[in-house]
Amino acid sequence: RATDPTCPPQSPPAPAPDLFRLFLTFLEQLLRWLKEYQPIHAWQHAASIQYSDADLPLLMATASLSDWLGMLRIFARTPADQAPTPPPMNSTQCRFGRWYQDTGIGRYGESEEFLSLGVIHQHTHDLANQLVAAHRLENKAEVARCLDELEEQETLMFDALTSFIVSRHF
Repeated sequence: RATDPTCPPQSPPAPAPDLFRLFLTFLEQLLRWLKEYQPIHAWQHAASIQYSDADLPLLMATASLSDWLGMLRIFARTPADQAPTPPPMNSTQCRFGRWYQDTGIGRYGESEEFLSLGVIHQHTHDLANQLVAAHRLENKAEVARCLDELEEQETLMFDALTSFIVSRHF
């Protein structure tokens, strides 16, 4: 082929990406992220609390609320025409809400700190409903606002949970 005048000369093959350089860049970015990483406010206090076995159902219910918020974030960050079904939007249908209305009220219903969890939970669902409506209308600014407020609600919930647990132990 090289001597055939009807065939254009071939350019040399493109160099393969320098995987080592890409790996080093990745490591540099990872190390920078690790140096700058700040856990969300809610988790900064978790290690200092002495939880008891009696707190486990409450902690599991709260973890399920965080999972619910994670599903909601996935929903919100997916284009409206491809979005999955949002998680249960009624505050008594999510796992935390079912636990709160049943076992939680039965066990802790006389505590003001516990009742504040219900107020925060309801407000979280109200914001979530606003987010779903904004997402369906493809109102990106409103979706972003709701996501920011939901993050604040998650921190409020964890802080309220922490206060509730501390109030029971001291």
